Amino acid sequence: MQANIIEKQEIQTKLQGNKELLERTKEKLTKGILCIPKGNRESRYLLFEFDSKKESIVSMVHNFYNDHFMPFYAHETTLGWHFISLRKISKTEYNSFIKQLKPLNPDCPLTTLRVKPNKWIGEKEIWKNGFFDFTYATAKERADLQEFKKMLDFQFMGLMDKKYNLVVYPFDDKREKKRIAKLK
Repeated sequence: MQANIIEKQEIQTKLQGNKELLERTKEKLTKGILCIPKGNRESRYLLFEFDSKKESIVSMVHNFYNDHFMPFYAHETTLGWHFISLRKISKTEYNSFIKQLKPLNPDCPLTTLRVKPNKWIGEKEIWKNGFFDFTYATAKERADLQEFKKMLDFQFMGLMDKKYNLVVYPFDDKREKKRIAKLK
């Protein structure tokens, strides 16, 4: 039963109340962007993810980034959303921001954000649903976020790895089962 699909689970998402059939890929490893900018270990990127599609939560995180003057790109995931700001902030700011956001995703280590849509079958198309907020962006930050989105959409991992710290890591299936159980 482990041919192309590791596992099928029927869940009820908190957002829609619809039953969705999630099909895991056979992939064991994925890639993520590290919150530490290349060549600058004293700064951080504010990367955040959460497993909900509730408009109120998306709005809350959107407002949080705006309240802290952080330009960002956000995209939908199979279970929720990823928020990406490429503005370099201090470790102190980062720790403060993460402490405030952590209650929305207490099980997430928040040091990396997956950039390879290879966990769920069909998620590559879902990831293309996203939006920018350039309210507080410099011209360079705007260009960097637009370029990042292109690299993400077309999976230009080599190019992305030249500009950002990418890491390869295994999927944590135990943690994933806990996350899915919370959505039931």
